[in-house]
Amino acid sequence: MAQGKPNWRATALVMGTCLAYGILRCQIAQGVSWAHLPLWTSNKAMALGGLVMICLSYITSRLPNPRSWPRYFGFSGFGLSALHALASLLLFSPENYPDLFESATGRPNWVGETSLLFGCLCLACYALAAFVSVPGIKSTITPQSWLRWQWLGAWGLYLALGHVLVLGGNEGAGRLFSHWFHPARWPRIGVLPLPSFALLATLFILLTIPYRHLRTRRRLNR
Repeated sequence: MAQGKPNWRATALVMGTCLAYGILRCQIAQGVSWAHLPLWTSNKAMALGGLVMICLSYITSRLPNPRSWPRYFGFSGFGLSALHALASLLLFSPENYPDLFESATGRPNWVGETSLLFGCLCLACYALAAFVSVPGIKSTITPQSWLRWQWLGAWGLYLALGHVLVLGGNEGAGRLFSHWFHPARWPRIGVLPLPSFALLATLFILLTIPYRHLRTRRRLNR
């Protein structure tokens, strides 16, 4: 993959896979109305797709000849994450997310406000990291300065992890994260259990953080 030239097909493949999973989990396994495919299900797919692209940006940067794949995946991931943030704000209401609101006042509860805080800070880190990677901006700073700015991307991953942990810990009934460790409670198609988007996102982040941390520190110490 890293030997070729980045193009829209990579984004289409990742986004298409995430959207297909969203349809399987929401519309087919959970019986969500197809009327909610354009925004509700697509928003979940954009969230996971954007995160996968960000993770691929870090992973491909370790390849012997990455070419422009890391930058391509990074910009694509930031774009999908921004669309996810916009769609989430449009959907954010007690009717759509009752677990994120106080039943008595209708105001966001601590889970809703904390997840929004992590999400906003995460997007800000991604935006700054993407801004200094624009060719016209990157050429005006030293490589070492650019690498230090890219630490914001690592912080963005940590904040994204906080975002999905806050949301994931509130899934289902019972103790925190109890839903994650009981596949029998997951939606399923036949005998195939389908984990939540938050759990998948957490796994992607936990697998990627060591790549990002070790790669940046090694390059800064050269």
